[in-house]
Amino acid sequence: MHSAYERWSANGAVGWKPTGSSWLELSGARSDGEAAYADRAMDGVKFDRDNLALRFAVDDPGRNVRRIEGLAFYNYVDHVMDNYTLRDFTPTASMPFRSVSNPDRRTEGARSRRTVADRRARATVGVDAQRNEHRLRWTMNEALMPYESMARVKDAEFGNRACSAS
Repeated sequence: MHSAYERWSANGAVGWKPTGSSWLELSGARSDGEAAYADRAMDGVKFDRDNLALRFAVDDPGRNVRRIEGLAFYNYVDHVMDNYTLRDFTPTASMPFRSVSNPDRRTEGARSRRTVADRRARATVGVDAQRNEHRLRWTMNEALMPYESMARVKDAEFGNRACSAS
């Protein structure tokens, strides 16, 4: 439960239509924020996010193909939680010192679809792929071991690939 929060974000996109039946778009987003939590031992003091995406579409490229479209994207999130920035530090048995947890996550992915049709049938087939890497750095004593000096440790890596048809 948030007891207080603040967030800002900026988004932008630029597009290009080289022909009447095709377009290309580059977009990006950047945001950050913080949130004080009444129900947790730590607050979110940084929610840094970056996003880039490139998408395209071509309508009626020929030979029963009605549409080809694609998307490639990149996301990065850097999140910092601590027990002292947004609240008065109070030592507890589980956190006797100023503590910080700093996970980050990088996601890269792509998707493409093709729609084909003739007089009798129509089908859309596609492929999706995504790769994620999650890392963490933390300290239980920020004064003696600042989290920025700690190495990030990969604690998860996962992805998926899928084909679809309709």
